[in-house]
Amino acid sequence: MTSINRHSGDRKKSHQVVIIGAGIAGLAAARTLLQSGIEALVLEEASDVGGRLKTLETPEGVYDVGAQYFTVRRPEFRDIADYWLGCGAAREWTRAFPNTSGVSELQSHPRYCGTTGMQGLAEAMAKDLNIRKDIRVKIIREDRACWLIETETRESIKADMALLTPPLPLSLRLISDENTWRMGALIHTLAGILYTPIFSVTALLDGPSGLPSPGAIRIDDGPIAWITDNQMKGISPQAPAVTIHGTQEFCEANQEKPIETTGELLAKAAAAFLNSPIRRYQTHFWSHGTPSSTRLDSHYVVDGRAPLFFAGDAFAGGRIEGATVSGITAALAIAERLKEQ
Repeated sequence: MTSINRHSGDRKKSHQVVIIGAGIAGLAAARTLLQSGIEALVLEEASDVGGRLKTLETPEGVYDVGAQYFTVRRPEFRDIADYWLGCGAAREWTRAFPNTSGVSELQSHPRYCGTTGMQGLAEAMAKDLNIRKDIRVKIIREDRACWLIETETRESIKADMALLTPPLPLSLRLISDENTWRMGALIHTLAGILYTPIFSVTALLDGPSGLPSPGAIRIDDGPIAWITDNQMKGISPQAPAVTIHGTQEFCEANQEKPIETTGELLAKAAAAFLNSPIRRYQTHFWSHGTPSSTRLDSHYVVDGRAPLFFAGDAFAGGRIEGATVSGITAALAIAERLKEQ
């Protein structure tokens, strides 16, 4: 998919706000700030936006690799969902999923998916934002009333306020040793959030998957938690392309094994649930997949010579909704701070 990077040529060294990470939390924060008249600079190490809202396009099929759908339960998230629905980036997928016995859960709240894939949601959020991609942040250091953000290409970017949105263990690694020591207990509370790795397999089939409507099943036991038929889902109309997710227990137990070995185990286990054989497959791995627990607060701020904010899927209950709400509330707090200056 094509992601947005309208300001890729911007190399201004000083910014009011710099956001690290163009996942859904970082994009929600940047969009909220822009609506308040504040243009934040977003730094993303990948070549596209979205983080685990990842859609893989190949000549043979299209796959949602990470997150498969989202729900709307909080009023703060409703406006974002309505924006996605209104611009055609999202649509309702289903109100229930079956398990391996064929019995569906009770009809409940809508589950929404990306019309062309989940990454399309992130791309819709990224429109008109100042995003620099393929930029890997090496370290951030507190200076006089600002943060200095150093990249691996030795570029230094000054920020009056900084917002870190990667998984918390990765965000904490970016803080310089001197600042980590000085902040002490202020950031210790964040260090207790651990993450579960995620393995997923995207597989092209020789024919129809045979999965029940709406094109996804939850697995009761074994190494697989979930299988999606992306053709039935509507994002891969030309090919029977499935996504296979491992269970938390399987992913934790196999994270040290070669990725090829783990992918083979998931592909073989999935064969029992598919009507057609797998023609070829690819394995994907996130070492920091999902937080094993989440904080009840929506974001976190460390007050020093310059404020340092944290947001993401470890806050506000996690998942897409929680990560989005976390980014929004962090941005509102940043905007309020800037008004006070």
